Amino acid sequence: MPLALSTAWTGCAFVPTDPGQDSSAPVDTAIVTLWSECSATFDTREVRVQTTGWTGGGLLALHLADAAPEEHPLESIESAVDGGWDSLRVSLSIVADPSNVARGQSTAMLCDNTHAEGLSFRLSVYEPDRDDEADCRTWGPIVDWESLGEYPPCEGEVPDEMWGG
Repeated sequence: MPLALSTAWTGCAFVPTDPGQDSSAPVDTAIVTLWSECSATFDTREVRVQTTGWTGGGLLALHLADAAPEEHPLESIESAVDGGWDSLRVSLSIVADPSNVARGQSTAMLCDNTHAEGLSFRLSVYEPDRDDEADCRTWGPIVDWESLGEYPPCEGEVPDEMWGG
């Protein structure tokens, strides 16, 4: 039976401050804006995040029902020279067979309605030059992430104003 194909958009790009600005004090790393897209047409899922302060990268965890979470690193694609902000992204190909999932490259989380309604997300950004989690956000159905693996507590749900717009 064919699946209904759709493209789901959430958010848009963040416009950072001038990368040439000089800052006299270090900026704490925190998530400011999120953008997420799943395209059944192009078989891709992409998540971007904008932070204040530089990061040491990030991690996107995806969880659906009783399956083990998928984890995908987010890498910096642009940052302020002065450490005032960082922009991270992960772009994943969608594969039908979960055994073909490759960390940071592909996901078995489809763009269909079942996945869209049941998929939970946990996004972490790390302190620069350390593995300490600086900030995290969750969205989708509520999941006890701590029981699923080595995830520290995360109280940061995504408020509407955090979605890029």
